[in-house]
Amino acid sequence: MKIRTLVLAVAVLAAVPISPAHAQDEVAAVSGEGTITPGLPDTGCAFQAIHFEGTAVAVGTHGGTYNVYFDGNSTICETLSAGQGSGNLSGSGITGTVTYTRSGSYVSISGQGAVNGIPHVIDRGDCWFAPDSASPVRSYNLACTVVLSEA
Repeated sequence: MKIRTLVLAVAVLAAVPISPAHAQDEVAAVSGEGTITPGLPDTGCAFQAIHFEGTAVAVGTHGGTYNVYFDGNSTICETLSAGQGSGNLSGSGITGTVTYTRSGSYVSISGQGAVNGIPHVIDRGDCWFAPDSASPVRSYNLACTVVLSEA
């Protein structure tokens, strides 16, 4: 599943246009897997602790491959069909804060941080969430395309 997800993310990355408004845009394909605790229920809702580990392949001024980690929490009571929260990014050359909004399998992310010590803002982050455990969903795969610009 990881290789297929990374191939999908890189294929989507190739289709993402870089806005001419930001000469310093970076584009990254991110893929990996994570855990959700206590898990997304079929019925009702629960506040969650979210963990993600993945790889980002970036093109642009700070192009390269980065290990990416996210740890955060729900800001609303999450269901299998919707969620929202925030947390911290870390990894090889990556730091920052991110907020997310999930509707079904689509996740939108925003935030700010630094790539190799240079401040960046997420201009657009589109992710695809794929649960890989039975209810309550406690594990998932995620593939994202992210456009960043220097802050």
